[in-house]
Amino acid sequence: MEDIKFQNDKRIPEILNSFKQKGIRCSLDDFGTGNSSFAFLLNGGIDCIKLDRMFFQGELTDERKVLLKSIFQIAKNANVSVVSEGVEQAEYIDYFKKIGGQYVQGFYYYKPMPLAEFQQLLDQQHALSVL
Repeated sequence: MEDIKFQNDKRIPEILNSFKQKGIRCSLDDFGTGNSSFAFLLNGGIDCIKLDRMFFQGELTDERKVLLKSIFQIAKNANVSVVSEGVEQAEYIDYFKKIGGQYVQGFYYYKPMPLAEFQQLLDQQHALSVL
């Protein structure tokens, strides 16, 4: 359910907990922009934050490194996983590995592709892993 806008709704923790009881994992999309907020982490119920791609546009400066490392540490302490969205540069991938990042979404690895092409790619990778 992407694009739900809660805006200070007191029912949020109750709604998220009902999802979790049904085995549904909840993620907070576009973290760092828009309506996403650290308040969601305080209220619980969030399993994953998806860092907005704006964090990964441009050079990986020392300031960005400090900010990203801090966000990753906060998420780890809150037992929340992090998906880095829109990553297109190797320097960010290398830095994520260094600070314990596990999940990356972006064109660095592959651009969007038709389902048949994706299935072929998976088959090729499976064949290589069997060797």
